[in-house]
Amino acid sequence: VVRDTSRGIYADPAKVHRIDHDGPYYKVPGPHLCEPSRQRTPLLFRRFQPGIRFETSAFGIREPGPRVPTMRPDIVLMPLVGIDRRGRRLGYGGGFYDRTIQAWRNRGHRPLLVGMAYETQYVPEVPTGSHDQVLDMLVTETAIRRFR
Repeated sequence: VVRDTSRGIYADPAKVHRIDHDGPYYKVPGPHLCEPSRQRTPLLFRRFQPGIRFETSAFGIREPGPRVPTMRPDIVLMPLVGIDRRGRRLGYGGGFYDRTIQAWRNRGHRPLLVGMAYETQYVPEVPTGSHDQVLDMLVTETAIRRFR
């Protein structure tokens, strides 16, 4: 996807492909644009409600199906492998949460980012890049810490 609003260019024609999807929940004829990713980015969060139907995703995860409305949560529980004392987390390497949250922040949505970890997951320093999101809080088996 190209975002050159001054010239009115929004797509690289070499990267536009037909998908002609005809599945059980929706039909999409014609061209389709998507950011390059193994998984759709931003991540889709769906509202949980008692009685909703769960389905097994392409990743083998039981989750609300595509008919359940998406939403942007006010609190996000962030997965992590390691964390440093400044709230910088080491995720699982895909950057999906970081890119999703950055896209939300670019549009003015700023959820509370909460990591869930064990005290043994602390490391001296986590290397970060410009896209990495710093946690607001961390909950471990012994403490709740605020970083901001």
